[in-house]
Amino acid sequence: MSYKKQIKIISLIVIAIIPYALTAQTMMNSNTFELDQEGQFSIKIDVPTSWRVFTREGGIELLFLDQTYDIRMLPPSNVKALLTITVGRTTTNGQLPNDQFQRLISSRVLPLLPNAVEDRVALYQFDINGGYNTYCILTDATLVNKPPIPNEYKYVGLYFANYENGCIVYGTLLTDDIEDEHFNLMLRSVSSILPLFGN
Repeated sequence: MSYKKQIKIISLIVIAIIPYALTAQTMMNSNTFELDQEGQFSIKIDVPTSWRVFTREGGIELLFLDQTYDIRMLPPSNVKALLTITVGRTTTNGQLPNDQFQRLISSRVLPLLPNAVEDRVALYQFDINGGYNTYCILTDATLVNKPPIPNEYKYVGLYFANYENGCIVYGTLLTDDIEDEHFNLMLRSVSSILPLFGN
């Protein structure tokens, strides 16, 4: 997906909300990454073996959030995939009402639709601890039927989680093959997240 183009926002049309069970399982061949910022913020996430993790305080700005951290996960050099995660705290320190959560989802999905093959969005859901989530997959229309291009990805998965403790998780999962095991590994990673902000 190209994130640099100026594009028009159009209506988000949801065609389905589909329960999804795959990522409810514990990920095999993974390590647990823990980050504790002196009691202000902590996170646990399952990271696939041989993937590298980078973190940054002061992540991208998201609706209804007043503090964010960015996490970037890179696979081994022979794997073409990328997982970026933003974890934030709501301005009320409580779980976002559903209407606000839907506005947050729309704010990230709508700008990508004009460049996507899909004109309607299927939202998938699966169980997580302490909240609920949803994700969708979009296809870059400019890369269909083309050979792989370095640093460009045919598919983007957009993941959102709304936790009871006031934490929000937003993830982008980039790949050229959504049937590949590495895409499922990225889904399992984002669904394993246990975030907590201090007072």
